[in-house]
Amino acid sequence: MTCQIYIRPFTLKECATFCEYNNLKFSRLDILHFYMIAGGIPYYWSLLSSDLPLSQNVDKLCFSRGGELVSEYHRLYSSLFKKPDTYLKIISSLAKKKIGMTRDELAKESGIGQSGVLTRMLAELEQCDFIRKYNFFGNRSKGAMYQLIDAYTLFYYKFIESNSHADGFWSKMQGQPVYNTWCGLAFERVCLLHTDEIKKVLGISGVLTSESAWYVSAEKSPLMMGSQIDLVIDRQDAVINLCEMKYSKGDCLLDANDEQCIRDKNSNFSATTKTRKALRNTLITTFNVVKNTHFGVFDNVLTLDDLME
Repeated sequence: MTCQIYIRPFTLKECATFCEYNNLKFSRLDILHFYMIAGGIPYYWSLLSSDLPLSQNVDKLCFSRGGELVSEYHRLYSSLFKKPDTYLKIISSLAKKKIGMTRDELAKESGIGQSGVLTRMLAELEQCDFIRKYNFFGNRSKGAMYQLIDAYTLFYYKFIESNSHADGFWSKMQGQPVYNTWCGLAFERVCLLHTDEIKKVLGISGVLTSESAWYVSAEKSPLMMGSQIDLVIDRQDAVINLCEMKYSKGDCLLDANDEQCIRDKNSNFSATTKTRKALRNTLITTFNVVKNTHFGVFDNVLTLDDLME
């Protein structure tokens, strides 16, 4: 072997182009939904049928007997790794915790222990885009977190593992509380995979940045309230974008509670980190924002169309 070629998964825009080229007449919201299920893996997108609406496609692929993605989980990891069981211990451990785990937590939870083997496996899983390594704001040199980010694996653990061969399952799930909660979390992960597109829309592609998350417990907060921000874009031009990711099937409607929550997060971040940089509240949502008395709490609003441009 003389070189390695890193082939990134498709972006949302590339998946939209793929659908157009293959005459898959899905809406942009459909494209987002399948990206939340399968990520940007071209093979998974090639399995979609133009004769069926998306929900029936998902039922056929993920929940029907013999569906291509019903047994893909074990086949996928077995095809990539010689001894997949140990890798699956890491994956199954990370699947239990949304924000991820530190290396110490993962070593204990998976039973692998602190070793060079764990280090190598984490690096390989990161290289294959199954997990991502990130830091909390202000902790760049220690306390790194490992988070499961592969869309299909997360979808498998959430729905397929316990509902395989349940015909029509996904069609019946539409609009259910568990479905709505999943949409919110999955949309956040899609946004985290499109930070380059977010920075482009914000007009800061040429600015040196670092991306992180931020969390403070109520006990450690000067304001005595816990806060969490999943995407913080720290810019060299003395600005920090605090990104709120909000999934909505229609135009996003903010109320007084939403506005107060954002103002509290901003104040908490400023007081806790003691940053001197300017803070810009940034909303990333699916469609437009209803222009009422509360939407002005955000300095920037990005939509699904922006991410797919």
